[in-house]
Amino acid sequence: MSSFPALATRNGKLYFLGHAVSQSGTWMNAAAMAWLVLDLTGSGAAVGVCASLQALPVLFVGPFAGVLVDRVSRYRLLLLLQSLQGLNALLLGILAVTGHVEVWHIFASSLAYGLGRSFEIPTRQAFMAEIVGRDQLRNGITLQSTLNNAARIVGPSLAGLVIAGVGTWLCFVLNAASYVVILGLFFALNLTGVQFRPPTARTKGRMLEGLRHVSGDPVAAPVLTMSVLSGVFLQQYQTTLPLLAKQTFDSGPQGFGVLMSGFGVGAVIGGLIAARTGRTGVRPVAIACIAVSLGYALTATMPSLALAAVVMVMVGMANISLLTTANASIQLSGGPALQGRLVALYAAANVGAAALGAPLVGLVCDAVGVRWCLVITASAGVLAGLRGLYIARGGRTSPGRKPEDESPDEEPRFRIAEER
Repeated sequence: MSSFPALATRNGKLYFLGHAVSQSGTWMNAAAMAWLVLDLTGSGAAVGVCASLQALPVLFVGPFAGVLVDRVSRYRLLLLLQSLQGLNALLLGILAVTGHVEVWHIFASSLAYGLGRSFEIPTRQAFMAEIVGRDQLRNGITLQSTLNNAARIVGPSLAGLVIAGVGTWLCFVLNAASYVVILGLFFALNLTGVQFRPPTARTKGRMLEGLRHVSGDPVAAPVLTMSVLSGVFLQQYQTTLPLLAKQTFDSGPQGFGVLMSGFGVGAVIGGLIAARTGRTGVRPVAIACIAVSLGYALTATMPSLALAAVVMVMVGMANISLLTTANASIQLSGGPALQGRLVALYAAANVGAAALGAPLVGLVCDAVGVRWCLVITASAGVLAGLRGLYIARGGRTSPGRKPEDESPDEEPRFRIAEER
């Protein structure tokens, strides 16, 4: 636990336990959705549309959600969001188990999940900051990101076993049950003594205030650009990995689970390393972007599922570094008053861009095959990283500071890192 002092308190343990359970259920649900769409349609483009619907609301609704999150109680909003997400999963499970599920049902459920997610991302991260306290905020960020990626191991692996043994419907029901668990743990939190940030006053121009800050900051602006390009080209594993498992390696849902598990193992390892480092700025983001891209290009050349899974471990390590460093760099550029809006803007740039790229990547996979698609997207990622290195060489970098490096009179800044 020395690597994660954010777990030192009872509230910290309860929050992160609930987060781990919920994320495992969410990843199991996402894997089941992708597999069910592929099974019903046989189309990579349809899988891409499914992934896109889960993320597009983050792009279009997320910035407005960030303004709301800064105005209301994060705790109450989070309870409401978890309840609605659980109900959504349960309804899809009922449709699947009764044999009435159709592709449009899955698309509708994906869209509903995406709408909830656009509010949940900034709400969850802002509430986590209040639970762990500002002294342990950066450590809590890394722990939350590590748990997100550990869920990539547990969720898809469990989904592969459940789909093969019982059916996709049970994945949706188990995901609904995971929300019951997290609600119980959140109700058990002792909120006495927690320093909640006062809500931001309702005034015009709050969202534009966040946009002006990001566009004018010498670190946040280029990092946000790389996050957009990363989302479009490098965060498409929900689209490419099912196709790689089924069409390239002629494997079933278990093969998909193996690839996702390799990705998740690497992300957990990378998260543990990130807990002890924590550099931010344009240059480390650019290096991580290039590393992820080269990993995907190498995956495209692998002759077997096992070797591809091994390479995905390296991809996962580089990807968690890319995501956490980019998000921390953007959050470090602004103060607590902008917290919800900056989180939402980063999510819109990364997750929202991934939504726009998913159908495109699916179409490319259908046209030229998943191997060549991985090479094409990796090439774009390398170019984005090289552009970042060029900007960093011009002096527009920020190595980041540890809390102990700040003067006693200076207000610490937030470092918030996300998931998918």
